[in-house]
Amino acid sequence: MVAKADKVKHASSYTDEYNKKVRNFLNENNFKKLQKDLTDKYQKLITKTLQHSDLIVNKKQKKYLTQKKTQPPDLRAQIKLHKPGQPIRAVVNNRNAPAYKISKLLVNKLNNLPNLRNHYIVKDSTALATDLTKLKMEENHRLPLISTYQYRKHLGLRKLYS
Repeated sequence: MVAKADKVKHASSYTDEYNKKVRNFLNENNFKKLQKDLTDKYQKLITKTLQHSDLIVNKKQKKYLTQKKTQPPDLRAQIKLHKPGQPIRAVVNNRNAPAYKISKLLVNKLNNLPNLRNHYIVKDSTALATDLTKLKMEENHRLPLISTYQYRKHLGLRKLYS
């Protein structure tokens, strides 16, 4: 097997060692094999959701956003030749996944929204961690946290993610 190396402009030939590294990566990161392929079920859910999204997506876009030949994403591994022990970098190809096109559309729509400066919104988990370390907390202070699951549940989107 020929595998593309990570951050290097050449490929390397691997067989048993490559497969062993991939299996170890999957085991160490708690990946579990599903009993059946849920891609079709997910595609039907997305199609049904698109049918009720007239305010966000027009009819032409709905046809484009519905993937024709959906497949579960492929996992490929690139060997990190520049690192000791040569670990792998997992690369996932999502282009044929059911939500690929609609995800791109939603990202573009969200990026085009006006940038409101709100100090209650967090950019990412690293920014949150940095902000939390700067807080000066007294013994009687409380820090309210809301998970994304609770937020979706509050918005009535729980069915979409179940």
